[in-house]
Amino acid sequence: MNKVNIVLVGFMASGKTTIGRRLSEITQQTFFDTDDYLVNKFEISIPEFFDVFGEELFREAETSILKDLLKYAPIISTGGGIILKSVNRKLLKESGHVVVFLDATFEAIQIRLISDKNNTRPLASVSQMAQLKERYEMRQSYYQEVADLVIDTTGKTPTEVVSEIEFFLKKSNA
Repeated sequence: MNKVNIVLVGFMASGKTTIGRRLSEITQQTFFDTDDYLVNKFEISIPEFFDVFGEELFREAETSILKDLLKYAPIISTGGGIILKSVNRKLLKESGHVVVFLDATFEAIQIRLISDKNNTRPLASVSQMAQLKERYEMRQSYYQEVADLVIDTTGKTPTEVVSEIEFFLKKSNA
């Protein structure tokens, strides 16, 4: 795979971090996860950030991090809600990065979240599945808006998803 700048977007548990790490290994390029970057920068977990500062300040911090990473990071996975702000959607569309929307059915997302014993996502508790589904449905059009490539990860292995990205990139460069 040629070296190319890629941003992975999608709902929580769609596979962004896993695929980002795989792409990093294959391309020998550095991978950045916006959530991990935020945790390291502010020295606070995402749930703690939400509890202490609220979602609005979290989204502002995400925008700042996205702006920074788009300047130098070759492979980026974003938080699931980064596309909520129009400024972020504009940044993604104008970044020059290939934006890949990793989609999955809500049922697949639900299964992944329930089976994730280390789930630290502040907006994803089993008791909030109805609200989570509303969030999922509302965000779909935003992900589509910024995407150069859409891949449904439902039932696919990370290797299959990476292969689809590779195929798209080869076809695009032909």
